[in-house]
Amino acid sequence: MIAYGCTLEEAFKNAALGGVADLTYYVDRVEPREFVEVNVEGEDLEQLLFNWIDEFIYLFDGRKFAYGDYFREVSIEGNGPYRIRATVGGEHFDINKHGYRGPNS
Repeated sequence: MIAYGCTLEEAFKNAALGGVADLTYYVDRVEPREFVEVNVEGEDLEQLLFNWIDEFIYLFDGRKFAYGDYFREVSIEGNGPYRIRATVGGEHFDINKHGYRGPNS
């Protein structure tokens, strides 16, 4: 997976969308009915990205939260350790609404 962005924050946002969500369900079917806070830390940018992606896997797999392209206030702070904070909108995952884009679909 490769994620691009004009800023580091945009690249991280695109990694969450393209690397997790869009591979699992149809992101364009998600409505921002609920917003959740995401706060992640890492010793370096690589660990920060890993922890960021891991948090979005948890949101979907553990909380059944389907998120879409509704990010607010994505900010990366620090010089090692790093922190990223974001607010992301979505709703409870519904396979009938959001579909499933797994390996056998």
